[in-house]
Amino acid sequence: MKLNIPENYKNVLKKLTDMGFQAYIVGGCVRDLLLGITPDDYDVTTSATPQQIKKVFQKTIDTGIKYGTVTVIEGDAVCEVTTFRSETTYSDMRRPDSVEFVSDIKSDLSRRDFTINAICYNPDTGIIDCFNSQNDLHNGILRTVGNAEERFKEDPLRIVRLFRFSSTLDFEIADETYCAAVKHSPLIKNISRERIATEISKAACGKNVESFNSLIGCGALNFCGIENANIQNISLLNGSQNLRLYAFLKATSKEISIPLKELKMNNAFKKYCVDMEYLSANMKTLTVVEIKTLMRKVDISIIADYVEFKKIVDETDISEAFKTANKIISANEPYKISHLNICGNDLSSLGFTGKQIGSILEFLIEKVIYDKTLNTKEALIKIAKEKRN
Repeated sequence: MKLNIPENYKNVLKKLTDMGFQAYIVGGCVRDLLLGITPDDYDVTTSATPQQIKKVFQKTIDTGIKYGTVTVIEGDAVCEVTTFRSETTYSDMRRPDSVEFVSDIKSDLSRRDFTINAICYNPDTGIIDCFNSQNDLHNGILRTVGNAEERFKEDPLRIVRLFRFSSTLDFEIADETYCAAVKHSPLIKNISRERIATEISKAACGKNVESFNSLIGCGALNFCGIENANIQNISLLNGSQNLRLYAFLKATSKEISIPLKELKMNNAFKKYCVDMEYLSANMKTLTVVEIKTLMRKVDISIIADYVEFKKIVDETDISEAFKTANKIISANEPYKISHLNICGNDLSSLGFTGKQIGSILEFLIEKVIYDKTLNTKEALIKIAKEKRN
């Protein structure tokens, strides 16, 4: 079987094999190619040591050389190239305490988390599949490589990844893998919150978000405020990660601010959630004045997301609000300070200074939102003077 990989990544493999080393693309990129999905990135595994890798390529970065990983830049391709290795214990439940470089590709594949990721490929030698990975891919089954309990105790994040893959790929979890994941799920609280957040963000965009109900139901995520196992309809929302993740956290937490804080979500997403909550608290009717007031606070794309959220998750149709917002924009109706036909310099010339200018502009836009005919320089100057007096 031939897999379609970009030329620059083929060149990485060829340069290594031309020097007498084994080299394969490995893991998620092979899995995705076999599933007909375009990979986000490509990882390479090789029999070459890190120092040998660096001699083969002109541009490299020592990103994880202690663990055998060198980042190689080949044309416009950037990939992590890692020496075949076996691993010892995971004292920090994240990285192996030490690694041993090996010459056997099977030993390298045996350290990986799930069978669907324990597969590699080289255009010349084809696919190497030591753990029936292709069979599990074909049947849509998730199972660990080797003993499930050992894999999860090494790195409990694999438990969250298990349910993330179940969501994103819509795969079933093998019984023995599921039982081990639930048994060791209390270990998840020892993992960095950022790593958990990354997996949950991906899971929220999956085809089968409801698969996460099992993990939530056993209390594994209570420590970060995710405790309500009642996810529904999220998979029907559009593909926006922000909307999906907001809906996920809204459905699973008593107060969305708790997982936002505990999982250390980025500021941009926190702002998105604040805007969605603002709409939830303030979008009560569908008048033009109300919609204009809301549009002062949030972007129309947020309103579109909120309308969809209400329709899909709450089964409430408020699409008229989005139609009204679009009409306001199409008609160039004023609803922001920048839309006023007066500016700070105009107010300065009238004798307003400092914070007065900002306050007057706020006052004027509120007037114009209620009556757009007031948005002329003459009318606005008159109102400003009257306000001062």
